Amino acid sequence: MEESPFLGAGAGLFPFAWPEFRPPTAALFPVLHAFVNYAHNDYLQVASQTGLLGLAAFVFFWLLMLTSLSGSGTPLSLGVFAAAVAMLLHGLTDANLTAVP
Repeated sequence: MEESPFLGAGAGLFPFAWPEFRPPTAALFPVLHAFVNYAHNDYLQVASQTGLLGLAAFVFFWLLMLTSLSGSGTPLSLGVFAAAVAMLLHGLTDANLTAVP
């Protein structure tokens, strides 16, 4: 991401870019960092793969989706809104939306 902050490393290339940019303290835990296949944070994953432009589009999409869901007061739209907010909050600590096995 440091080399191309606006475009990122490329879709699906996080496991290949991580060894080049990981912090020196990661060497203290070689078992934990032997194989890292995703960032365990949806926002960091999107930013590292698609850059700041992709992260801005990702956030804009979800803000647009959440504002359209919160506009109507039906129980179904409120339930979908609550589920989306929960999923986006969980994305801070794990990858729900971006981890592909």
